[in-house]
Amino acid sequence: MVIDTMYANYESQSYGIYLKVHSKKGEGASCIMNLFVNDSLITQKLKDKKVYAMGGFYERLFGLSENMLTQDTSWVGIQMNSIPYEMFQYIEDVKNETIYNVEPFRTLPANVRTNISEGGIGYFLASDVTMTKVKIVKLLGE
Repeated sequence: MVIDTMYANYESQSYGIYLKVHSKKGEGASCIMNLFVNDSLITQKLKDKKVYAMGGFYERLFGLSENMLTQDTSWVGIQMNSIPYEMFQYIEDVKNETIYNVEPFRTLPANVRTNISEGGIGYFLASDVTMTKVKIVKLLGE
């Protein structure tokens, strides 16, 4: 995926972080997004914000409350890690077997899809990384 535009918009005591991206040649593409404020990682887990898109998309990806911006001028960055569609499916499978299925007397989950051969469990991944930043200056009286 390619990042076209990133901007922040003040929305009722928080900042919406918007991103416009497109996949090359309009083909399907997937990525994992990390959010940084002043070079500190805000998103805690890589699997928290993943996106699969066919063509392009333009949407609000993250929301930042005012107290997350501790300085009058802050740099907010998005790190986009491209992943194959199979990795996207793997993360969805893991979530379906763990987070989305938390019944107390449920049986143990099955093995999720993998790209490791010979009966291995897990996933091997290499990724392209793209980083972009936007500066947010707090207005007086906020």
